[in-house]
Amino acid sequence: MRNGFAISDYCSKYRAAFTRLWLLWLLCAVAGCAGESDTSAVAQVTVFDALRSKSLVPPPATAAWQPFELPLATRYADAANSDAVYWFRAQLTRPPGESLQGLYLYRYTKSVDVWFNGDYLGGDTHKPGWDTAAWNHPLLLPIQNANWHDGNDGVKNEVLIRLQASRLGGVFAGALAGDYRQLEILHSQRYFRQITVNEWLLSFGVLVTLLSLLLWFLRRQESLYWQFALMSAGWLLITYHMVAYQLPLPDRWWLPLVHVGIDGWMYAVSLFLANWFELERPRQLRWQRYLLAIATLWHALALLPYWWMTAYLFHAIGLGFIIVLVSHGVRQRLAAGGRLSILAAVMVIQISCVLHDFYALVLVPVPDWQTAYHWSQFAFPLVQAVFLVMLILRFVGALTLAEGMNQQLEARVTAIRRQLEDVYAKARQAELQKAAEEERSRIYRDLHDDVGSKLLSIAHAGRETRLGSLASSALESLREAVARVNNPEITFGDFLHELKEEMTLRLASLGIALLWWQPEHELDWRLSSSQNYHLSRLFRELVSNIIRHAAASEVEFSVQRAGNRWLFVLADNGCGFDTLQASGSGMRNLRIRAADLGAELGWSSRASGGVQVTLLLPASPTP
Repeated sequence: MRNGFAISDYCSKYRAAFTRLWLLWLLCAVAGCAGESDTSAVAQVTVFDALRSKSLVPPPATAAWQPFELPLATRYADAANSDAVYWFRAQLTRPPGESLQGLYLYRYTKSVDVWFNGDYLGGDTHKPGWDTAAWNHPLLLPIQNANWHDGNDGVKNEVLIRLQASRLGGVFAGALAGDYRQLEILHSQRYFRQITVNEWLLSFGVLVTLLSLLLWFLRRQESLYWQFALMSAGWLLITYHMVAYQLPLPDRWWLPLVHVGIDGWMYAVSLFLANWFELERPRQLRWQRYLLAIATLWHALALLPYWWMTAYLFHAIGLGFIIVLVSHGVRQRLAAGGRLSILAAVMVIQISCVLHDFYALVLVPVPDWQTAYHWSQFAFPLVQAVFLVMLILRFVGALTLAEGMNQQLEARVTAIRRQLEDVYAKARQAELQKAAEEERSRIYRDLHDDVGSKLLSIAHAGRETRLGSLASSALESLREAVARVNNPEITFGDFLHELKEEMTLRLASLGIALLWWQPEHELDWRLSSSQNYHLSRLFRELVSNIIRHAAASEVEFSVQRAGNRWLFVLADNGCGFDTLQASGSGMRNLRIRAADLGAELGWSSRASGGVQVTLLLPASPTP
């Protein structure tokens, strides 16, 4: 989605979990709305007399009672008929036996007080500064055996019910009378469905609302969070109205506030759905804002007798907007080849439950107050539950992703650390090797400068003696060692370049021409210090032999690849010599150096005169 709130991904991934949540909700709803228990010892009180009065004490026996057909619903009446005190009178027959009897009032608005045979049984308490509105709270009162007349003297058992209505109307659906234990079961079931469950849902809604606000505070770019928080806040007001027994405001202001909350909730739902389905509906949302503003003004005026009718009309229009959004969103998802998310299914359930309640409370001519229940109270908490589960799954998914990335990061850090350790070890080894070579070079230079000069003096002083010969031999060994150290590791191409410069300088000074040929490629393999030294000394010795003995005017040098070896050829056009009789310490030293290199060294006479020397060196020579 645009804001990164990819709920559908989690709904698809954890579809089984959401299915189990839906089944659990359905089970709870069915259990909560199950049928009433055994009512064999309970009777519906259907015959009532009624009168309107401002008096708060029971009217006298001479009062003008009139037969009344239940239920009473003064929502559409004028102010004079609505804002009044209603008295209801009914006759009860004493049942046989001594079991405790009771009177059960299942639906009324706002509050009642009950007398039986002149004795006050009970009613709704009043709290100063608060307005009692027990419209959703059932009332159960026991009738003690002492309160009953036996009926033999002609005195009837009479129950008086005082209903306190308000300017916005009053409701009285009737009463059940009979065995107190059976009535207690009925009362407990209704109280659980209408009050206890809603109290649980109210607490859950507060938690989800606060969580949504917290997430929006942490992630301001995701507008779905504050839109869902706005939805939940509107529903909290409606749910609180379901469970509130005493209200902080009079009906004149409280009921308009509740109905503004309903309209605001519908607008918040539209905002959320448009964002969720990625629908561009600015005109519809603008019209809904206008509708919300007009509805708020109308609710604040609370005009009679059409206030209730217009309030429900506003709700119906808002519900129609929601239905349009859901239908467009579902059609767009299906046309794009996607699947419907669990949230879309739950919103369809929510709309169905609201339609059910709207029909049961508004459209039917005579509402069935005894068996009718509000279904929408279960639907939106299911939306909140789906939202909460989605957040948990999203957190788990993010945590799993973070753990995986952390493991990858740790593996990369470990690999890089090992690479750095290897590089450091190699660098350290190179530094140590370089330091050792520098130290050896310094030692050899000191030996050459100090010991070498002394050996040279001894050799000149005793030139014709054995001591002079030994000094000359020692001096030559010292020079050989120093030369070995001063030949560093080098590439084959650089070696040929240095060799060419040296041979050119030595031969050109004597007027000897040098013809040179070498390949242009495959020159990047490296010669070790020992190999560099032996090859340099070998060719230096060969050039020295040409200068001393060949009397040549031209020297040819070539190198080329010969299979897995390099072929060096050094030839001159001098006087030549008998290669079969070649001997001496010089020739022996040349063969020793070739053997150290793992190379093959050979001599041959040229037909045109002179000598040709060949050296076959392995392409990867031994160190």
